[in-house]
Amino acid sequence: TERSYLADYEIPSGGGYSLNRGAMIELRDAPPGTAVEGCLFDGVGGNGLLVEGNSTGVRVAGNEFRWIGDTAIVILGEAHGCDARGSKGRIPNATVIEANLIHDVGIYGLQGCGVFQALAMHSTIVGNIIFNGPRAGVLWNDGLGGGNRLESNLMFNLCRESTDHGPFNSWDRIPYETTDVTTGEPRLGPALNRIKSNLIICNYECTWPIDHDDGSNTYEDSYNVLVYGGAKNYLGHSKRSHHNLYVYPDAKPIEGAGPGLTGFQACAQSDGNKKGSSGWGEVFDHNRCVLYNDSASIYHWGSCDPAALNDTTDTTHDNSFFGSNLRVTCGAANWSLDEWQRRGRDERSVAAPTPPLATLLGWARAMLNLTQ
Repeated sequence: TERSYLADYEIPSGGGYSLNRGAMIELRDAPPGTAVEGCLFDGVGGNGLLVEGNSTGVRVAGNEFRWIGDTAIVILGEAHGCDARGSKGRIPNATVIEANLIHDVGIYGLQGCGVFQALAMHSTIVGNIIFNGPRAGVLWNDGLGGGNRLESNLMFNLCRESTDHGPFNSWDRIPYETTDVTTGEPRLGPALNRIKSNLIICNYECTWPIDHDDGSNTYEDSYNVLVYGGAKNYLGHSKRSHHNLYVYPDAKPIEGAGPGLTGFQACAQSDGNKKGSSGWGEVFDHNRCVLYNDSASIYHWGSCDPAALNDTTDTTHDNSFFGSNLRVTCGAANWSLDEWQRRGRDERSVAAPTPPLATLLGWARAMLNLTQ
């Protein structure tokens, strides 16, 4: 239970976090069937639980983690540079994190979070409640292998001590070569990651509910209820956001992050868009976005060129926007939704007045399959 913030920390991969490779309980090269269930982790000075190396099918379920000095659950592997194949990689695979209550983390280490993953793949994080932390609730530090699933989680009261972040955060700054678990063949780049049916409230200093940061790619975000923030892409590619409910992305001021972030309060934001580089394969479709302010901007494109929309904006269609006098900004241009559509964007998308709160709650309950 001792505090570990003066111990050795390492940078495991291309994301922005460092951590101590240790915990109160450490599972190294754990075989299938290993489980940590029904435990209370209370007042741990560093990390709570570490799943490391060639651990396969570890199950962490029905636990409570509270007052954790650093991160509650760490899933952490090793690679030889960019090569994680065979003996060159010790990669946790198919870890299941289910139905845990995780709160009040990062007491000493302010990059502490609920679940941290680096150099691991095919993890399932489902049905957890994560709240009260200094930065992210769930963080995937790289794109090694992919095939991860984040589903039916509740996250709120995060990013309490940092800005420019979200309750979920991902990076993918380094391409890793792994062995495909289905074919056994070498694979460069991640399999599809899925983020589905989560309720994420982006309060405190949070900027985006789902923060796909530098280079994040190969994601499907769907059927989530996301409050106080829109979709985000930064220098990434190959992501689709569809059938999500975005509630009041423009309602909360972004405090402490500087005036440059105020334009990000939109249904979707993408920086560095340039087809063939970052920004390609980004799709925003069949979403509902409810804006709070009059004349709010639906989108924020960091490199939008009115003369080259196909090359400097995401692909958008079949969305429903709710508000008054909604706008689309592109560089110095400021268009209505009709003007934007006349330029071939957002086909079949519609605008309507802001619905009452009872309607929003009904949409959210239906999307998350909540009966009460």
